[in-house]
Amino acid sequence: MELKRYQRKVIEDLGEYLVYAQEHKSLSKAFNQYWEDKNWSL
Repeated sequence: MELKRYQRKVIEDLGEYLVYAQEHKSLSKAFNQYWEDKNWSL
């Protein structure tokens, strides 16, 4: 079964977020930094 484009993107984004979570040791800080780096405002 081949994943759809949006499904691959979600998996890619989750992988990137998990790297941030390991670096920041705080899920909330990792979340905020991840979206700030993506140029999204919360």
